[in-house]
Amino acid sequence: MAQKPSYEEFERISKERHDLELIYNSVTNPVMVLDPDQNILSVNLATERLIGISKSELLNKKCYDVMHSENCVTQSGCCPFQKVFSGEVANNIEAEIELKNESFLVICTPVFDKNGQLDKVFHVSTNVTLLKKNEKKALMLLEATRTIPLSKSFTEAAKSIYDICKDHIGATCGYVAMKSENEKDNDLLFLDDGGLPCFVDPSLPMPIRGLRKESYETGEVAYSNDFMNSSYKKYMPEGHMVLENVLFSPLKFGDEVPGVIGLANKPGGFKEYDIEVAKAFGEIAGLALRHSVIKEELVEKEHFSSNLLDKSPNPILVIDSEK
Repeated sequence: MAQKPSYEEFERISKERHDLELIYNSVTNPVMVLDPDQNILSVNLATERLIGISKSELLNKKCYDVMHSENCVTQSGCCPFQKVFSGEVANNIEAEIELKNESFLVICTPVFDKNGQLDKVFHVSTNVTLLKKNEKKALMLLEATRTIPLSKSFTEAAKSIYDICKDHIGATCGYVAMKSENEKDNDLLFLDDGGLPCFVDPSLPMPIRGLRKESYETGEVAYSNDFMNSSYKKYMPEGHMVLENVLFSPLKFGDEVPGVIGLANKPGGFKEYDIEVAKAFGEIAGLALRHSVIKEELVEKEHFSSNLLDKSPNPILVIDSEK
């Protein structure tokens, strides 16, 4: 007959369970414990917060009913963790899933009993949304940078950079403009109306004022997610398209801000991530401008040297320094 645990032993076991429960619920990653049939046996607080359902409601539900997306179904072979639940593998299996418009890396770890049979599966999720966004941003910035030496002019480079930036952020329309010689107006390089009706005469001057002026003066991204109800609306000319939200990113050239990238009408408004992206693309556009200026200076010097050689009354011989 098994001996009953002493009071001290009972207290020790209770404390260990309490400590394990505390650690389990302190983990910021959503964790579920599943049986071989994919029924939920236990969840931590992070899982409750992510799913938005209490622990009591989650228990005994199938994991794919509460956690996974449409690509995780019950048919054999479709679940990315099917081999774990079937006991075919003894190691971790990883897969990415989409949940509530965010990306998660899920790791399933099998736990076997003393007879080698699958007993449980630990299902741990890590939110990798920001990592995925940063990876995509890096690729977009690299693509934009590559357009600089391949473009025949700054306008062409700026258009390519703008297109990549607009598509990545998800805006509907915008433009790239440079400060005019009088430094009071914007000179449009190009305008992208996004197919929206706008009845403003494009030949009219575009004064640097309002939100645009803030970006020029601070050298930082300036934006409004409620433009039509803001104080900036009074600067809109009659017949202008409706602007739900507006963002300006400074095109930096050293300490100068000779131009801006304008974006507008992003569904849902601009987020902090969009501000970071727009700022980076503004800096790349500034790099494109610098490249264009250097290129023009080199061409001018070449023309000068060529004219000097052609029109000099005296014979001139150019010798390679290595010969």
